This record gives sequence, C-alpha cells and structure tokens, in this order.
Amino acid sequence: MSYKVLLIDDQYESAPLQNFVFNASLEGIEIDCVGFHKEGIEILKNDKQGVYQAVILDATGYLSEQDFEAGKDLNNVGLTHSLRYLEGVKSERVIPWFIYSGQEKNFGNSEFEGTIKLYQSDYKFGRPTISYYRKSLHEYALFEDIKVEVDKLLRTRVLLSYADVFNVIQGIPNLEKHRSTFIEILEDLHKTQDYTRVRKVIESLFQSLADVHILPNDFTKESGWINGTSRFLSCNHKDFDFLEPDFIHPTICETLYRILNTIQDASHNEGALRYKVDEYSKLHTSGYLYQSVVHALLEIVCYFGDLIKQNQDIEKNQSRWKKKEVVKDTTGFIEGVLEKINDKGWGTVKCIDGKEVSLHPKSIENYDLKVLETFWILLEFVEDKNKYHIKNIKKNNG
Repeated sequence: MSYKVLLIDDQYESAPLQNFVFNASLEGIEIDCVGFHKEGIEILKNDKQGVYQAVILDATGYLSEQDFEAGKDLNNVGLTHSLRYLEGVKSERVIPWFIYSGQEKNFGNSEFEGTIKLYQSDYKFGRPTISYYRKSLHEYALFEDIKVEVDKLLRTRVLLSYADVFNVIQGIPNLEKHRSTFIEILEDLHKTQDYTRVRKVIESLFQSLADVHILPNDFTKESGWINGTSRFLSCNHKDFDFLEPDFIHPTICETLYRILNTIQDASHNEGALRYKVDEYSKLHTSGYLYQSVVHALLEIVCYFGDLIKQNQDIEKNQSRWKKKEVVKDTTGFIEGVLEKINDKGWGTVKCIDGKEVSLHPKSIENYDLKVLETFWILLEFVEDKNKYHIKNIKKNNG
C-alpha cells in the first residue's frame, strides 16, 4: 500500500528535508511539500477526494509567505492555525497529523508541549511516548507511525466521532467491556445489520443499572427480564411501586421500549414474530432502520451512562422503588393474551385482571400459541418464588 502525505515546512527545499522526502518514498510514503501553514490548510480544504491521508507540520513554520518575507516570529502561530483547522474538521474528516520539529528552543519546552497536548486530548496520533517528532532523530519512527495511523483510520474516525460514547462507558465495567463491540458496530454501520450485538450491549447496560440498584439487583436473573426492565424503567411494572416516577426521562423510556421491540424481533428469524424485522431487512436493504436503532442505542447509553455515574448511592437508588406484596389468588381459569415472545423463546402473558406471567417455550410450542392470541389459563401461586406460574392452558373456555 502507498501513502500520500502533505508536508508543511518553509524549509522543504533544503537538502535535509529533500533527503527526508526521498527516504519516505523508499518506505512507500509519497510526500508533497508546501511552504506555509495557511497555504497547506487551503490545500486540505480543497482536497474533497481525500487524496492526502496525513499531514506533517513544521512546529515553527510561518503562517504565510508575507510573514516569512517580513521575518516575523509569531510563537508558532502557523502551527496553531493548522491545528485549529484539523481539530475543527475532525467530525467530517479525520486527518492524522504529526509535528516534525528541528528547533532546539522547542526541545524540552513545557509550554510548547502543552500547546500541542491541547489538541491531543481526544485522540493522539502516533506513539504515546512522543508528543512531537524531532527531525533526523525520529525520522523512521515518523514513517512507521504514519503508516500505522492511516491503516487504522476508520477506527480512529469512529473513536473521534463518537468520543462522547467511549468517554461515558469508561469506568462502568459492564459497559466498558463492550468497547470493542461498540467499535465494530460503528465501523460496520453501513455494511452489516447485526441486531444481536446491539441486544448484548442493552443487556449489559441493564446489568450496569442493577449493579447500582437503579434496577433491583436480582432483576436480571428472572425470565423475561429484558421486557420487565423496560417496564420497570418506565415505572410501569405491576410488581413495584415507584416513589420517584420522573427519575428516568420519559423520552429515553419510550426510545428504549421501541428499540427493544425491534432488536428482540430481529434477533430471531423464525417463530411467532410480531414485527418480522429480519424479513423486512432482507426485502428493504437501505439499512436505515438498523442505523436508526444503533443511533438510538448510543443516545440511551450516553443517558444511562451519565445517570449511573451521577447516582452511585445504592441505598438512595433503592429508595426510589418498592416491591409490592403479592396477594394470593385461588380462582380458576382466567383469560389471558400472549403479549410477546422474548429472544429466548419465553412468552409474556397479560391476564385480564392485570397480572403478567411468564410462559415456557415448550408450552408455546405445544399449544401452537401466537403473539396476541387470547386463551384461558389456570394460575398457581409458588410460595418459594413469591409469584404465579401457569399451571394449565385452554385454547377456549370449554
């Protein structure tokens, strides 16, 4: 692979820099040269096709030819001009940049290094131990680092474009472990539609909420817990009273509910599927549905990531909800409807009296039940689990 790089340095015609350009060509790096920072940035602005994959900046280069002719020394004003442009454009185009300095006054200068590091806070190109490259000394290190950064440019673009997501998951173990998953989802956003990866992130997000008891700690161990979690966060769970119903913003609750319906349906391609997302995605290949789900996921992760970090007091989090006492019911068959089937095949049955109970995948298969089908069930209260389960099913009242 060959690499195309722009060098901004008013001394580019000197023998040492011409030798540098020649040595770069031996490493598969083609370097075009320009004398001044303002001129170089104009070239990058007009480079609509992305011909230049990286840029090398002279630390003490002049802003313009006029400054050069006037002999002005403006304290790296040319460099700052270039860095500001590269920082501002990164949401649209990521251009790896490297500072290549031969000025003794910059070596070991904390003020100079501090200026550079201001523009390296989100992401630093090149090896961590070098904030800028010294001419001659770091020549081959620079060649190597240019190739490394260009080769991983897509990943770098993802890390910079979605820096808020990667920042918010940092320090939350069950989300931070999915850092590579987030990168893969975003790198592949316009190439594949993998709803299963999205679902796994959601599951880990819910576990993160349970870790600080925003969700009940044992909630994620119950069957049908994913849908139950959505209802809980919306303050709409039949087994709990909610003492701070406005704790979670309703926009996030609704967004979460919608993408859960989509990803759980999309994670399966057979059975009683309500939305038939997999079928739809094969017939309509624009990918916009999946992309909208991913962007909704990012919004949800950013919201809950901040919420988790701002609410670390477990006792206070537990005080926001209270589990209801279960009252035994000894009546006979009652009417119920199969509301949904989760990703593991378990059904959720909504009874006419408001109860919600889980239905085993085998029962769904044996009775050939479909989502939204109405039938009759006999409930039995299980003492040790403090909840009901379905003892018998009738497809009609006879």
